[in-house]
Amino acid sequence: EIKVPQGWVLAPPGRRIFAALLDAWLVVGVVGVAFGVPFGDFVLVLPLFESARGVGALGTVMVGGAVYGTASEWMLGCTLGKAAARLRVVSVDPSRPTLGLMRCGARNVFRWALAPWALLGLGARDFRHRGDVVASAAVVMRPGDAADDPRPRGRD
Repeated sequence: EIKVPQGWVLAPPGRRIFAALLDAWLVVGVVGVAFGVPFGDFVLVLPLFESARGVGALGTVMVGGAVYGTASEWMLGCTLGKAAARLRVVSVDPSRPTLGLMRCGARNVFRWALAPWALLGLGARDFRHRGDVVASAAVVMRPGDAADDPRPRGRD
């Protein structure tokens, strides 16, 4: 069992997927405009392999997404998608309380460049993908942010 910082709980897969889709939409949108590749080609994937422009756009999404995720999580503790979903990325290694640039980079390489392999871990009990495990990280949220939180929402 991993230890998350006090006042936080592990984020459920649904909330993490929502945040990841927002981040992917942002990165794909920017790269699609820059390369002149329609958004639908990224959704279907196979059309990207029909031209050098499409392959370049796909590679740019992987590298650009990893750079965006790494910089955002290292400097802010979250990406724009995670901020919208009210999530944070934290260290679960008590000997290293902050993630640091290299650990943020490792988790984002898995997330963007090795996405199918990273996703295998989301079915785990602790909801962590392979990049989280390698980086000794977890995506967390405040307990009161859970939509299914049974506690009353009035004043404490």
